[in-house]
Amino acid sequence: MRVVVVDGRRDEEPCAVWDILLDELENRGAEFRIFRLRELKMGSCIGCFGCWLKTPGECV
Repeated sequence: MRVVVVDGRRDEEPCAVWDILLDELENRGAEFRIFRLRELKMGSCIGCFGCWLKTPGECV
């Protein structure tokens, strides 16, 4: 099983639900990748449709 985990927490405070989730994924042998939104530089969409037409799947 492959899982994408999106971490939208604002800080790295301990969280019981988070710990249970990651433990369960490991116990089930899941392959997972965590994306921590606070560490990603993301801009707002300007609606130019370049990601559809010029560079499919990537923001211009």
